[in-house]
Amino acid sequence: MMRLQMRLTHIAALAAASWYLLVPMFDPKSGKVVPLAISEWNEEGIFDSEKDCLNAKRNLVEEYRRTGAAPRLQNIVSSQAGCVASDDPRLQGKVPFSLGPPPPPPK
Repeated sequence: MMRLQMRLTHIAALAAASWYLLVPMFDPKSGKVVPLAISEWNEEGIFDSEKDCLNAKRNLVEEYRRTGAAPRLQNIVSSQAGCVASDDPRLQGKVPFSLGPPPPPPK
């Protein structure tokens, strides 16, 4: 039981101090962005710092270019994907992949 409590505490701390790389949902055939709240966007990674998240975004954009994704899709990822702090109110308390409880509200 003590181990479980320690693990949950660690998960909550991680969620409270993380950065998420979020990409808007889009139709891969038409390239049209699905109009959803940022809290519903695709989570492409969880990072310890904004710098790590921004590096991952650059790598994702490069991967789209390297694999020959349509220019419109490359543009969506390049211009609209973003790094969002886990306590950003736009996430509405959502925690990607159900890592644990939502982060505490901003003070």
